[in-house]
Amino acid sequence: MSIPFGYESCWEKSENGEKRRRCNPEHPGGIHIHRKEGKAVKELFKRYAIGTVTLSQLAKYLNDSGFKTRNTKKIEDACGNLTSGPKLFTGASVRGILHNPFYTGKIKHRDKLLPGLHKPLVTKKLFNMVQDTMKKNSGRSETLQSKPQREYLLKGLARCAYCGMPMWAQTYHNGRKYYREHKGSRSIDQCIAHGGTIPCEIVDKQMIELVSAIELKGTWLEEVLSIISLKDEVNRVAKEREQVTVKLKRMARAYIDGLLPDSEYSRQKKLLELNLESLVVPDYNASEEAGKLIMNLPSLWNKATLSEQRKLLVNMLDAVYIDFKKSKSIIAVKPKPPFKPIFQVAVSKKESKIRIVNEPFSNKPNGSSLFLVETGEGWLRPERRLEFVS
Repeated sequence: MSIPFGYESCWEKSENGEKRRRCNPEHPGGIHIHRKEGKAVKELFKRYAIGTVTLSQLAKYLNDSGFKTRNTKKIEDACGNLTSGPKLFTGASVRGILHNPFYTGKIKHRDKLLPGLHKPLVTKKLFNMVQDTMKKNSGRSETLQSKPQREYLLKGLARCAYCGMPMWAQTYHNGRKYYREHKGSRSIDQCIAHGGTIPCEIVDKQMIELVSAIELKGTWLEEVLSIISLKDEVNRVAKEREQVTVKLKRMARAYIDGLLPDSEYSRQKKLLELNLESLVVPDYNASEEAGKLIMNLPSLWNKATLSEQRKLLVNMLDAVYIDFKKSKSIIAVKPKPPFKPIFQVAVSKKESKIRIVNEPFSNKPNGSSLFLVETGEGWLRPERRLEFVS
């Protein structure tokens, strides 16, 4: 197996073709991190995890920095000739790097991932964040669609404020677009909003108003630093992850023993898994990049198409909770881990009718990952409806 980009062998060939050791002693596995390429690989994962760049932009970053691929296979060039050797990076080659678990210290053997001897370049947490981001960004190329894909601002983000499950986005025969709580696809009879719908234009307008209301004070960076530097936060997240993992195991045992019906087990398992995904402590660099995106958000948003606006939201948020039954409005948003401290220090512009409430639910252990929304129509109290948060 060839050595992946970012690493190099502890051995080199001399002028007469003999192998000689360049590292004394030899590193475990016979390879070590390449000083320049290793930094570039870390940068690739960090930038893509934030969600502000595309694969092609990352390829350009590598090419502009003078890097080449480690290509050993013969590839057909523009003239039809088969050539091998280093090439310029493409989006596909960057995707290969971001998908490779080798960078977490793992090796693949007979379709199984095993611990390797080499030193990892990225943490498992960062690697998993990148995989989640790539899944959400995959399959959206219009050139691969037989029909143009309909665009919805909150597709994949909208969730029911009563049961917490993802909502459907649908266009009816009359051309009207709706977000809907689709009971038939989940069989969740206990959700009091089952079958509810709300026109996309109403919720989308609220989301646009919320985006335009976000503002960061001049001291935001210092405040973010003080938030993510707290050791208590790391301990809290670790404790909560342990509690959620225990809940998953207990629930699985109850299901096996026949104490939980299929639909209820699937619902609770999905919610706990979503909770587990959000329980991470973002690093400082990731949050700084997130803050810069928020600072530039007004200009980016105004120039963006509907599809691009949705991508901006997908980069920032894990979920947007909508009350389909009573207020017919957005009542809370759940930011991605790097954006969580940004929302904690964010304020609303004075002229805005929307206020971001930077407070956790007082009676919910992980409520700090959700941020309530107060509109000009009055304070919306979602605590009783958002019982799935615990």
